[in-house]
Amino acid sequence: MAVPECRFVLQTINENEVRDENGYDLFEPELSFYIDETNVFGAVYGKPKLDNVVIMHAREEWLKTTVSMIRDVDDDLPRTQYKYHLLGSEYSIVALRRRANLDLYTEKDFGEMRSPEPAGRVTVRGWVGGIAGISHELSYLFRRLQPGLFSDSLFQRQELALQEIESWLIADAI
Repeated sequence: MAVPECRFVLQTINENEVRDENGYDLFEPELSFYIDETNVFGAVYGKPKLDNVVIMHAREEWLKTTVSMIRDVDDDLPRTQYKYHLLGSEYSIVALRRRANLDLYTEKDFGEMRSPEPAGRVTVRGWVGGIAGISHELSYLFRRLQPGLFSDSLFQRQELALQEIESWLIADAI
């Protein structure tokens, strides 16, 4: 089986956090990020997984940013920068798009100072696939453990954004 170009991996999932009536806000799993086989945060910072990422609020932002990215690609904007905050941690991933590729950087916030570190290069398609993958996993987890959340308009908007991203991935493959 081929390793995806980039992917996010949820670790140490506390299902009781998800089941809680405030699970959307409380769920803070450990998260790893890989480019090919390299654990990026492990390689750059010696932290193979980040603790306490407020993942559902991060996902909200990631989906909006990714929809913006694919629209920019479709509009043929040659160079744009996008920031993916890992809410609850002091880290972000910055993606500098150059046509069909992204130069990725990790960024650790130190108050007013930023320390960007090169993480690698991936295709836009590989990155968008990684965002879609983690979003699907989170949707499945919440569908299974807190199905009532799916009637919430915020979650429905996220699912529509995910559908737009998936449609783009399908159309891009043709």
